[in-house]
Amino acid sequence: MDSTSFLPTFLDVDLTISHIKCLPKDILVKFQGIKSNECEFDYHVLQREIQHTPKVKNNVEIDEFCLVEERVSGEWQRGRVMEKKNELYTVLLIDRGEELRVAGPQIASACGNLFELPPRVVFGIFANILPVGEKWSPKALNYFKSLVGIQVKGYVQAILPLQMFLFEVPKIISQALELQLGRLVDGDSFRLIVEMLEEFPQQMPDLLQHKRPELSLGNKDTSLDIQHVLDKLQPSLSVGSTESVKVSSALSPSKFYCQLIKWTPELENLTAHMTLHYDTVCQETSPTCDNFGLLCVARRRNGQWHRGILQQLLPPNQVKIWFMDYGSSEAIPSIYVKKLKQDFILVPLFSFPCSLTCLHSPDRDARIFQLSIFKQALLGQVVYAHIDWFNKDECLYYVTLQTQESTVNSKCLLKTVGTQVLCPMSDSKISNILSETSVSDVNSFAVESFMGNIEWSIDSLNKKGILKVGFPIKTVQMEIEAAYIAFIAYVLNPSNFWVRTNDHRNEFQEIMKNINKFYDLCENDEMILRKPEPGLFCCARYSKDRRFYRAVITEINGYKINVYFLDYGNTDSIPFFDVKILLPEFCELPALAMCCSLAHIFPVEDLWTKAAIDYFKKLVLNKAILLQVIAKKDDKYTVNIQSVEASENIDVISLMLQAGYAEYFQVELEYFPKSVSEYSMLNSESKNKVNIKKVISALLEGPKSKKYHSNNLVENNLSLPKSLAVNISEFKNPFTLSVGPESSWPYKEYIFRPGTVLEVKCSCYYGPGDFSCQLQCKSEDLKLLMEQIQNYYSIHSDPYEIGQTACVAKYSGKWCRAAVLTQVSKEVDIVFVDYGYQKRVLIEDLCAINPRFLLLESQAFRCCLNHFIEPVSCKLFSWTRKAFRDLWNFISSSRGLLTCIIYALVIIHPNHLYNLVDLQSSFTSAKEFLMNRGSAQYITLSETFPSLFSLYSYCYSSFNIQIGSEEEVYISHIYSPQKFYCQLGRNNKDLEMIETKITESVNLQNFPKYDSNKMRVCISKYVEDGLSYRALAIPTDSSSEFQVYFVDFGNKQLVGENMLRAISAQFPELLFTPMQAIKCFLSDLRDVDIPAEISSWFKDNFLGRSLKAIILSQESDGQLGIELYDGSQYINEKIKVLLHAYGKRHCDQACCMEKSNKINENKRFTTSLKGKTGNNYRHNVINKPSPVTYSERKIDQLMHPKNIHARFLKPSVCYKMEPVSKNKMKTSLNDGLKGIKIVPGAAHILENRRVGQKSVKVVSQSFIRALNQTTSQNPYDLIRPQIKDLPQPQIYLNAKVKGYVSNISNPANFHIQLAENESVIIRLADALNATARRLRERKSVKPLVGDLVVAEYSGDNAIYRAVIKKILPGNSFEVEFIDYGNSAIVNTSKIYELQREFLTVPQLGIHAFLSGVKWNEPDEIWDDKTVDYFTSKVHNKTVYCEFLKKHDQKWEVNMICDEKCVINELLKWKACSKLQKSALQMPQVLSQKVRPGDNEMKKGKSNESEGSMNSNQQLFKIPLEEFKLGQLEKAEMLNVSKSGRFYVKLSKNKKILSDLIVLITKEEKKSPFLSMESIEKGLECLAKSKNTLKWHRSKVEEKYVDDKVLVFLVDCGIYEIVPVCNTKLLSNEIRNIPRQAVPCKWIWFENSKNISFECLFADLEINILFLKYLDAVWEVEILVDDLLLLEYLNLNTVPVEENKLRLAEIVYNIESKTPVSSCTIKSFTWVQFQNDRQYSGIATAVSDPSDFSIQLEDFFDIMKYLFMLLSDLPETLQTLPQEFIIPGSSCLFKYKSEDQWNRVEISEVSPQSLCLVLVDYGFSFYIRYSEIINLKVVPEELLNLPRLSYPCILYGILPAKGKHWSEEAKIFFRDFLSKPDLVFQFREYHSETKLKVDVIHEKNNLADILVASGLATYSKDSPHLDAITATESAKNPI
Repeated sequence: MDSTSFLPTFLDVDLTISHIKCLPKDILVKFQGIKSNECEFDYHVLQREIQHTPKVKNNVEIDEFCLVEERVSGEWQRGRVMEKKNELYTVLLIDRGEELRVAGPQIASACGNLFELPPRVVFGIFANILPVGEKWSPKALNYFKSLVGIQVKGYVQAILPLQMFLFEVPKIISQALELQLGRLVDGDSFRLIVEMLEEFPQQMPDLLQHKRPELSLGNKDTSLDIQHVLDKLQPSLSVGSTESVKVSSALSPSKFYCQLIKWTPELENLTAHMTLHYDTVCQETSPTCDNFGLLCVARRRNGQWHRGILQQLLPPNQVKIWFMDYGSSEAIPSIYVKKLKQDFILVPLFSFPCSLTCLHSPDRDARIFQLSIFKQALLGQVVYAHIDWFNKDECLYYVTLQTQESTVNSKCLLKTVGTQVLCPMSDSKISNILSETSVSDVNSFAVESFMGNIEWSIDSLNKKGILKVGFPIKTVQMEIEAAYIAFIAYVLNPSNFWVRTNDHRNEFQEIMKNINKFYDLCENDEMILRKPEPGLFCCARYSKDRRFYRAVITEINGYKINVYFLDYGNTDSIPFFDVKILLPEFCELPALAMCCSLAHIFPVEDLWTKAAIDYFKKLVLNKAILLQVIAKKDDKYTVNIQSVEASENIDVISLMLQAGYAEYFQVELEYFPKSVSEYSMLNSESKNKVNIKKVISALLEGPKSKKYHSNNLVENNLSLPKSLAVNISEFKNPFTLSVGPESSWPYKEYIFRPGTVLEVKCSCYYGPGDFSCQLQCKSEDLKLLMEQIQNYYSIHSDPYEIGQTACVAKYSGKWCRAAVLTQVSKEVDIVFVDYGYQKRVLIEDLCAINPRFLLLESQAFRCCLNHFIEPVSCKLFSWTRKAFRDLWNFISSSRGLLTCIIYALVIIHPNHLYNLVDLQSSFTSAKEFLMNRGSAQYITLSETFPSLFSLYSYCYSSFNIQIGSEEEVYISHIYSPQKFYCQLGRNNKDLEMIETKITESVNLQNFPKYDSNKMRVCISKYVEDGLSYRALAIPTDSSSEFQVYFVDFGNKQLVGENMLRAISAQFPELLFTPMQAIKCFLSDLRDVDIPAEISSWFKDNFLGRSLKAIILSQESDGQLGIELYDGSQYINEKIKVLLHAYGKRHCDQACCMEKSNKINENKRFTTSLKGKTGNNYRHNVINKPSPVTYSERKIDQLMHPKNIHARFLKPSVCYKMEPVSKNKMKTSLNDGLKGIKIVPGAAHILENRRVGQKSVKVVSQSFIRALNQTTSQNPYDLIRPQIKDLPQPQIYLNAKVKGYVSNISNPANFHIQLAENESVIIRLADALNATARRLRERKSVKPLVGDLVVAEYSGDNAIYRAVIKKILPGNSFEVEFIDYGNSAIVNTSKIYELQREFLTVPQLGIHAFLSGVKWNEPDEIWDDKTVDYFTSKVHNKTVYCEFLKKHDQKWEVNMICDEKCVINELLKWKACSKLQKSALQMPQVLSQKVRPGDNEMKKGKSNESEGSMNSNQQLFKIPLEEFKLGQLEKAEMLNVSKSGRFYVKLSKNKKILSDLIVLITKEEKKSPFLSMESIEKGLECLAKSKNTLKWHRSKVEEKYVDDKVLVFLVDCGIYEIVPVCNTKLLSNEIRNIPRQAVPCKWIWFENSKNISFECLFADLEINILFLKYLDAVWEVEILVDDLLLLEYLNLNTVPVEENKLRLAEIVYNIESKTPVSSCTIKSFTWVQFQNDRQYSGIATAVSDPSDFSIQLEDFFDIMKYLFMLLSDLPETLQTLPQEFIIPGSSCLFKYKSEDQWNRVEISEVSPQSLCLVLVDYGFSFYIRYSEIINLKVVPEELLNLPRLSYPCILYGILPAKGKHWSEEAKIFFRDFLSKPDLVFQFREYHSETKLKVDVIHEKNNLADILVASGLATYSKDSPHLDAITATESAKNPI
């Protein structure tokens, strides 16, 4: 039967999604769903019929329907054949969605009547949605997977072959768009994509047509009119040109629509203006019916309005619209279709129809290639379209598509990229359009912005109208030690503000009047600066007041231009049409704004806080000030300020200091003139004082300033009652205060802020109104504490004293911490503070608590269910038995692991603090669960709590905010972009109600008095406006002052008690309405260091504004991570741009300075930014992507300008010149510009700045052209840029970066290209070679050594950036290609000038050497073999580089390739032995750090025959173990000296030590003995200890005359005198392992001379806390049982004081200064077996006598417990981090075929696979590397259980022949180990290696049997051999 034989008769479908198939690289999202409206009974009857219908066994082909028999149940099902191999069929069950694999007899032909009912399971593809990029993001994958089980509604667009539906679900599309997970595609394009991606057995059918009546809106004449209009608006493209395009819609390869990439900004601008206009129109009342013809505007699903043509009316109330700028159609609700305004009609179309030329070509390969590019374009990739020809009849462009790669050598592309395509309209027509449009109409901007590419001719200003900063300009100056009357123009902070003096007041007012008079009359398109460039003067419209001011352009960002206002000092980013030509008459007055800094003060908190800035503004803004100039540096004045209007001569500095907003510092002499050295800003007798009365009189006589003249550009500080914009510095968490008297409760308690989200488990349950929870994150701490309590009270019985609150008591047989509640006779009621249970016990059963057990907080915090639900038919907080059971069932079903949300804090009589909470499991919440069970109902409280209850906090509400949702918000208070508070727009009514109720409450005659001892919630007055608001009051150290937190706004304030009022019981709404301030942060900026200037900008621009917020995340403290939008402006991205510009501004300025000035500038920048090195690093991290991103953007603009404004983005060039006059400047131009040096620089320098003895200027394009001409004439006169003039690549220390080795000379000289720069390198090469022909036409250059040039590489005849290394005879040069690293000899004819724009890209080939080699040795020491070996390891491979340190121009790197350390591989290589003596050093990754003194080597004589060794030939010293400050390690004491120094070995290094012993054993057998002559002090060798009779690594300390030496055993920490005959050569290979004996010194040793230090540690397990490395020894603290050693000793002698330092405090103090990494790899523990003891057991994994594993019967109980723990593990375990995928790591793994976790250990790792060992069974197996996601982290409880299987070796025997066991021996051995009742006797125990054992069965020793059978022989150390030898000796006495 054919698969298309039946079709459903529905279009609109309800489905329940049952399965999703969505992979990252699969563009289409496929699903299975079950139709919701199908009758179950029909399918039940059909199933019965199928079973009784006779089966016909015919041959069934692929994709045919059939009947198939299930093997398990024997039932027949309907199916479709998916695959057929021989007689095996893979069948899809169409009613169940499962696949079945069966044999031929289980298949039967389909019967027609059985397939009339449609498949029960629908198979389909979600239509019209594609990923944003090339593949689906992880977030998108999670979203689609979350749809399983959800019912959706949609309609079928088409039915494909094999019953595959194209299913459009509007809800899924809208959610994906809101979450920015995907992009919308029109239906036609999507169906074409499906057709091209999917392989179907037949052609895809057309779209199912809606069975609805169609209505035509017009006749043929109307259509012709519309077509005529469209023809007029159609853009005209040049045949033969090549354009960068994207496909906007497609019906087929023969008809699709494209948009030019360079038009994108104009289209976005048009869309933004239409959306703004029509969104406003829709909100107003307008007629529902409007006769507007066929042209219209409609709102698409993405919420934007677009121009369209009405095609068809569709019921119900929908209209089919064809969108003319995209070429696609869409059904739109009629309410979102409006009349197209005239302004928007005349904008040309943005799409043009195309067809592939190749469709008419006979070349099949060409068609396939074109269709592949077409498919990429359909999926959203930008391609190039070559216009082949234009068909006028069809109005169709025939094009050939090209990818970026295929256009590299295309000449036509390079010629036409960036060509302006003008619309077919005359200038007069455009002028008419513009003149008819009102200037005030916001929508007219769309037309003008698109027409901005037309060249307007303004003859009068053509030459003289545009002025550049490169020419001399006048700037107002102030004299040092002078005083001025001035006005503050703009304030950034007290260290950066701008002033205007009163000297030019009249002229400034006059010029401002004329500017606004002239430019206000200009139309938007008039006087536009046609070619804006950084450095040009202009007249710019300020975005906040829409007035014009004099400005200079600083940067160009697309169609936005950044300007600096010359007379005010602030900046703005404005559209290009708001930037006008500045007339010459407005340039006569110099720039008036001067940058100043307040003298003698600096911020208290490193950066100026918002409160300090506000206070400063309050003192100085909008008033005349007296300015005293103290000093000047660069262009910044240091000043003091006094208020002219104040009655007393009080300066601003004094006021700032008195208010506590600043700190005072002394003047640096070198910064100020000598006459100022004795000047005090606080000295009232200063000679610079000015008579204030005279100043006031002078001001009164002068002209009055108009409002917009004095401070138009300064933001108004409006004091709005709702904004409460006071920013007081952070104070303590208001919820950290304990309830009740502090002394009465000895335990620390958790008090949480409402809104906190916690992971908890329920520890005690008395009902919904009283239960206790514990934090999951503290469970290990509690477990440890309980162990310590049990250990302590098992040997101590501290008597309890009556009256004490804290105690310990037994619960369920264990001692637990408790607190006494009440005492009744000889009994007391206690509560177990860590669990919540209450109990009555006898006083005699209590013990006093040891003070050290009070450190951990009480783990149980009491809760009751959120008060917003109440019991059914019960009073509040009273619950039925059913409710008790229901909540208990809810808690039990979650196994106690729950999420707890704190909604409020409440005090219940007498003084118990409860948390009002809601509990959530992974499926539902307790609130929903109880309501669904009928045990509770939702309420809004309208009356107060019962009298026994009182609120301790206001209530929290999530306001049903969902992740991914969109909200309208108002920012109510801002600390920074990382912390601010918002109010929801939809909560306006609640805010109004709160305001009304507060007013009523305040007006009460008898209002309740506020009692600070009983309440926190209150109403407080706000100082700024005198109004009252809801607040939370926190007592301070002062009894009369409170710190209040305004809960509806987010800010804080210090107030007196008289300003607080209690909330009356008459207004419960004030208590129970949730807090309105929602704490937020901007997503992606939370951990970024944001300068105060940007925070100020954020506050000034968005405080109190209505904004759109998209919720992305929620933190555990309730703070929301959001994206903010102000209209179309994406605020998060804007701040990132500002951060980049902020860093770039300082970086660029530093680039243009001399070296000495660089240091000063950076120092000043560092101080102003943060003042701490750590924070500077954080600031740099902000700009981490900038070099790559910036370079890619620059190069992309050089090759492919993206829009008509791309020409504005050419980088400016800075030139260093000697300061000269105008005339001299012209002369120097004519004379060839000698001595000019080109350097990269900033383009926004406004004047001739003095930098040392140099000056920096930005030069015009004409000047650059003159320079280029002069260069070609006088090549030697030009000083070319050097490699140091390039921007530095951004490299982060110790960060692993992916890259490639591009050029190799040897391990000490190679170049690396970073993978992230790969596209930059390609684009740079393309851009350089695009200019090749032009360069070759010019004369070649004659450079000097070190010059940057462009050189031609003979290998491919392409040109690349290069640096001149040597000048060779015969006009040749040795050059190095800086982006690749290779060198070449190039003739001067092949060397060209490097264009200035390529100086903005940093060097992309990073010069490096391998860590561990001598980097400064000559290349000649490296032999070819070594270089070849190194090259083979890294050539053409991906490497991971860790940049460690820069040495001159080389980077020291550690390199990982194929998961192996390259230097380690080099060391292991045998051919490196000679090399190691000359070139290699110990690599940093192995040695960590060689201490001073460890590298002392002395020369000695060599005697190869005796094995002697010159100490200079030692490759490196044995390294010391490296520790971080604050690191804590378990250790065992090795040796203690009387001096206080002792040595320890670390418990974690047991395996390392055992491996070392094995290596030493092997080493001593082959190492030669040392002679006395070869031994020197400091020599490292092997020495045999007389105490242990074993060989140890040693260091020679002294030589004695009797052929003895004093050695220090570096792994034992002891000194011994050994004879020379007991010393051997130590090879380099064994030195890699660090010393195992760690030298330590106790920090309290000097203060404890009376303690016998040597005897302190007998039988004690200690922890070592490393504090400081000093004099080759670690100063440490010693801890026993988590107590400091002194405390531990005192515990056994005297009572412990309560205030002793604890471990956590020490670690915290150290960690606050030095970050400590806690990541370690733990292994499963090994059981310690007793030698010669016998154990019963079984063999689990058997290979041969040298490799088998055993399990012992003693472990069977552990095995049961382990199995139970593994069975209870959840599915959602943490995945093992990538860095732990190394041999030796422990993890969990689950077989697909099993439902059981297994403990495994990684044995081997390769790029393709991993070998895992089952540690409890001994088996090993391999998995693919892609399956590492199935490796999970082992919980601590499982990690602590010992492994159950142990690898063994049969003791005392060897194979009979050779080194390997014969097959016969293996078979015999396996058979023997399969016997029952085996006994294993342990002979030698080596920790975590194979165990040597005897295997015995019924007293028969397996080793003896193997030897007797001739399958094995005894080894030399075998006791069996010794027994035989002894027997022979007895028989044959000498």
